[in-house]
Amino acid sequence: EPKAFKVIAKDPDGFSTWYPQIAGLLEEPGISLDNKTGIVSLRDEGNILVHAVRYGDNWPWPPLADGLGATLELEHLHEGNDESDWRESYVLMGTPGAENSKGIAFGSISINELMATNKTISDEYGETDDWFELYNGNDYPVNTGGLYLTDHFIVPNKWQIPLNHPELTTIPPGGFMLIWADNQPEQGPLHAGFKLSASGEELAIYQRFHLTYTDLDRITFGEQNPEQSYGRYSDGADHLMLLIPTPGASNVRTDAKNLPETAMSIAPNPFSYYTRFDTRQVSKPFTISIFNSSGRVVWKTGKRYDDEILFDRGTLIDGVYFYKVYAKGEAPFTGKMMVY
Repeated sequence: EPKAFKVIAKDPDGFSTWYPQIAGLLEEPGISLDNKTGIVSLRDEGNILVHAVRYGDNWPWPPLADGLGATLELEHLHEGNDESDWRESYVLMGTPGAENSKGIAFGSISINELMATNKTISDEYGETDDWFELYNGNDYPVNTGGLYLTDHFIVPNKWQIPLNHPELTTIPPGGFMLIWADNQPEQGPLHAGFKLSASGEELAIYQRFHLTYTDLDRITFGEQNPEQSYGRYSDGADHLMLLIPTPGASNVRTDAKNLPETAMSIAPNPFSYYTRFDTRQVSKPFTISIFNSSGRVVWKTGKRYDDEILFDRGTLIDGVYFYKVYAKGEAPFTGKMMVY
C-alpha cells in the first residue's frame, strides 16, 4: 500500500516476543545481519537493485544502534546512500512497522553539580572517580537516554547516554542523576566516556536532531578545589558556586530547604557499623529510604511508628549516602550520612 510499511524478519515468532503489536510480518529465513558490518539490499521481481546500504558499527554509525537500545533509522527525505543519512532511533527499540521516531522534547535538564577532585565518594566499584549530576527541572519524569554529553563544546557527540536502561537513566520530576566521569563506559550506563580536568574545562549536554546538535545546557569551570564540588545554587538556577558535595541530591542544604534539623537527628554520623535515627519529632506514620550516590535505593522501611530506628550498614561499602523521610502531613526531607 502507498506510504505503508512491511517488516521482514528472520524469526517472526522471536520478533513478536519483543514487538507483539506488529502484525503481517514477512518471514525471510535467509536474512543474516552481521553484528559488525554488512550490506542490506532491496531488489525487485526482476532482480534489479532498487536500494542498498552498507552499514558498520564504527563512528559515524551511531553507537546506540549497536546493542544499546536503539535501531538504525533513515533520516527523513534522505536517500540512505551516505553514512550521515542514518541515525539512532530517538526511542527505545525503534519503531518497526511505523514511521521513524521523532525528536523528543527534554524540557529543563541541566548540569547541576560536578566534582573533578573527588577522593572520598566511591562508585559501585569502590573507585573515587570524577562525577557530575543532572537535574530534571520539569514536573514530569524524563528519560535522558539518547542525550550526548561532552567535555569539549566542539565535540558535541563525545559520549551518549544509552537507551537500554531507562530504569537507571530516567530522572523523576525535580530529581537528580549522578554520572561518573571516569572514561570507563564499560562499567555501566552511568559511566561517561571522558574524565573531568581538575585544572578546569567544559561540560555540556547536547541533543541530536536530524544532522545537528543543540546544547541543552553547558558549564565552563576553572581550577577546582580538593573535596569541593561546583554547581548551581539553587538547583537548576543560573548562579554557579563552590559547594559542599551532594551527589544525587539537592544542592540546597537540608536545614534550609526542608524541616528543621530538630525534626529528626541521626547519630553517630559518620559511622562505621550502625547509626540511629531519632524520629520522636517526626509525624507518624513515616518511611525512610536510603540511596547511594548513584541514586539507587539500598535500604528502606515500611510504614513505621517508632521513636527510634536502628540502621546497620550491613554490606554497604564506604561512602556518602542520602536518606529521605516521608512523614504524614509533612513535605519529604532529605539528609546526608557517611559510612567509613
